Amino acid sequence: MNISKQKSWPLFAFIILFNISAFGQQSIYRKAVKQFTLGYVNKALETINKGIEKYPKYDKFYYLKSKIYYQSGNKHKAIKPLEKYYSLSHDPLALSELGYINFEIKKYKQSAQYFRQFLNTGKAHDSAKIEHLIDIALFRNYAYAHPVPYHPEKLPPTINTKWDEYFPDISAMGMLYFTRKKQNEDIYFSQKKQNTWTQAKPFKTINTNNQEGACSISPDGKVMIFTRCTPTAGCDLYITKQINGKWTRPEKLPAPINTSAWESQPCLANNGQTLYFVSSRPGGKGKLDIWAVDYIHGKWTHLRNLGDSINTPGNEMSPFLHFDNKTLYFASDYHPGLGGYDIFYSRKINGHWTKAKNIGYPINTDKDDVRMIVTALGDTALFSSQIDGNHDIYLFKLYKKARPTPTLFLVGSCSNGQTHKPLKAKISIIDLTTNKTYFTSNTDSFLISIPMGNFAFYAERKGFTFESKNFSTLDTNGGKKFVYVNVKLYPIKKNLVIRLHNIFFQTNSYHLKPESYIELKKVVRFLRNNPKISIEISGHTDSIGTYQYNMELSEKRAQAVADFLVKQGINPSRLQVKGYGYTRPEATNKTEKGRRLNRRVEIKIIKI
Repeated sequence: MNISKQKSWPLFAFIILFNISAFGQQSIYRKAVKQFTLGYVNKALETINKGIEKYPKYDKFYYLKSKIYYQSGNKHKAIKPLEKYYSLSHDPLALSELGYINFEIKKYKQSAQYFRQFLNTGKAHDSAKIEHLIDIALFRNYAYAHPVPYHPEKLPPTINTKWDEYFPDISAMGMLYFTRKKQNEDIYFSQKKQNTWTQAKPFKTINTNNQEGACSISPDGKVMIFTRCTPTAGCDLYITKQINGKWTRPEKLPAPINTSAWESQPCLANNGQTLYFVSSRPGGKGKLDIWAVDYIHGKWTHLRNLGDSINTPGNEMSPFLHFDNKTLYFASDYHPGLGGYDIFYSRKINGHWTKAKNIGYPINTDKDDVRMIVTALGDTALFSSQIDGNHDIYLFKLYKKARPTPTLFLVGSCSNGQTHKPLKAKISIIDLTTNKTYFTSNTDSFLISIPMGNFAFYAERKGFTFESKNFSTLDTNGGKKFVYVNVKLYPIKKNLVIRLHNIFFQTNSYHLKPESYIELKKVVRFLRNNPKISIEISGHTDSIGTYQYNMELSEKRAQAVADFLVKQGINPSRLQVKGYGYTRPEATNKTEKGRRLNRRVEIKIIKI
């Protein structure tokens, strides 16, 4: 018994010593907490440091020290004691806090590492949020280490003032529209003349005592869609058109564009047939989403959300679809960025938007960067940023990787070849690479943007001849901005000749290329719409080769066209075939350009 009692004394002594030690640790800890609570930061740190000297294994001292540094604004010093706390306690929440503190002091690589460790513990209640923070941290770590080329030029005081200027948009003719906020938001405009921006003026037709801004102008400058916000109805989209040089009274766009929710920040696509805009309506991916709607047969229809590649649980805004119809620039406060709103871009490939890509630092900053537009050639951008504190509009050369497909503006007109007066006709522009219609409208003039490529142009109207053109926009010719296509349609009469510009054969062959079928179907429709007409189909060549060879080749090519028309249901009796070889040149055969003009197929009306 005595031996047993003696053996219990060391354990009993340890318990007493442990309790005394624990009491001492807690007493010092409580004293430091009280000092910090009362605002005695330095005294609290002195108490903590003395406690650490006496009890270096007591983890709470290190956590409190980290907390004191953090809440006192010395976040960098908060990290080491928090790391020591984790090494002693193995508290997984310390990893989360280390992730947040490193994130706040812009040590993004370390932040991502701590967040990843925290996820691996399985203790994260919102793993999706932590994954998102890891993505942001990794992006920022990369972006700051790999800045993109950027040399912004602030637009002059004729545009930027002490007020906020933002949401720029520009027409093909160089008219800049933007929003300026004084007491209200209003739309202003300025034009570039002789390399100088004119003094911006308010758009009086649109501006009211309400809020007007965030507009989108069509390339030809004749249609504008803009935002109007009122105290009772909130924000909705309106449209105004320029007719005979005057702007019409704005009209509110119908459903499904406007709803009882918030609609704003429009972008009218180059072809005028698709409208992109921002809405807070139910059914989206987050708070503010980008939506699209089409204008078909006089009605707005086919409303759609742009989907997960663009929209997020956060806010997406200020869409700008480039003139190439496939590169979208927009702002987001949720996609991995540098803070506030960042500019992103996405490309439409096979009908689907690619994952949004941040346009990079230092274009994006830790402030709000919104509404970037890019000129037709794709090398110059304008956007609004808070570089100098206020929102101002800047211009800069866009680095190559973020550029859209270069485009040119196509200016077209149609007139009556007999009276020389404007003539409305069905205009079609077809991409010869894809055989898809790029643009169609019933008009006598237009201005649209065309991407780099080879195109066919058609104008047709009942009772008149049709006209075709072939043109290429592959050569920008040192900054060339416009391509002009002017056509004349003639009232149908005997002996009229129509050149078929888009008939293509294999070299030294009479086999039709598939690119020819679009034009040949236009001939079919012309003959069906005019059933009493008979035509001569004539083939012509350049002067390379013998007389006999070219006569035979030209006739076989004309016959190939006739065979196609017959297969489409045209009565052979309405068709005559003639080969002229090189006997009727339109241009010199001494140049390639001239020879190309001489190689042609024509139809002549021989009976009406």
